[in-house]
Amino acid sequence: MATAIVILNYNTASDTIGCIQSIEAYNTAPIKYIVVDNGSSDKEGIRLIDEFFNNSQKSYLKLYDTDSHPQSLPYFCFLVSSRNDGYAKGNNKGLDLAYSDNSIQNILILNSDVLFCEDIIPTLVHTQDSIDKCGLTTPLVLSRRGTIDHCCARKAPTNWQIIIPFLFFHRNWFKYISKADEKQKILRNHPDLVKESLFPIDIPSGACMMIKKDVLQSLDSFDSRTFLYYEENILEKKTRKAGLVNYCIPTVKCIHLGANSTMQLSSIFLQKCSFNSADHYLRNYGQLTLIQSAIWAFVRALWNFKFLLKSK
Repeated sequence: MATAIVILNYNTASDTIGCIQSIEAYNTAPIKYIVVDNGSSDKEGIRLIDEFFNNSQKSYLKLYDTDSHPQSLPYFCFLVSSRNDGYAKGNNKGLDLAYSDNSIQNILILNSDVLFCEDIIPTLVHTQDSIDKCGLTTPLVLSRRGTIDHCCARKAPTNWQIIIPFLFFHRNWFKYISKADEKQKILRNHPDLVKESLFPIDIPSGACMMIKKDVLQSLDSFDSRTFLYYEENILEKKTRKAGLVNYCIPTVKCIHLGANSTMQLSSIFLQKCSFNSADHYLRNYGQLTLIQSAIWAFVRALWNFKFLLKSK
């Protein structure tokens, strides 16, 4: 049985190709690639990816939004979308392709700016197969500088830890935001866990995370009502509700270069994405108390007024 590697490309063709080349250099597991171009404006980049797959001497299929899903995917599948649907919906297009292929057992969600530095997929698959009620698994993720990217092992934030930064307009008054952020980083507070074969976490790194295909399908994939941000938070809520446990596996690692696609987007656009996703998460998954609901309604009014001023 194969693992489908789903990679979302948005104006990051060189990163996407580099990511795949790094996987090919180390991987020994049965895999199939599903690359989704999320409405890139860089048409030359799309051509380069297409050319890379055509020259690979591996089976390859290029698809568009209106094409039907094949029941058996080739080694490389490239879905070119006509628009940017955001992280969740873009990945869901790739997942829908994977769901139609009975030879696929596991799904690896991978950012285009991730580099393999060792053979990690067999270990992730073994964990999925050997642990009952296993949800999402993630390797130890390193930054481009070789330090630990602590986003690979986090505690879920409380509602207040989401509400208050927006109330403060993300100004670090009383060092609340930085302190709350540090509390969520499991390996920052428990560095000895890096010596373990695995340990439970709440939220994995969205840059590199694996889950069984049938489990992710039963969780209804990503929540497509978010465009960007809070995708892993929502998956944590879904896995917890299903009685599943997420794990970090520090015996294997990869490198996350970091934020190349979002660097191309305007600051106000990213602020709107962050706020809208937080709003959706809190109101649909947060189980807000009456006090929290009232304060969040006030915060929403402030931010909507801010966006209104910015639009003028």
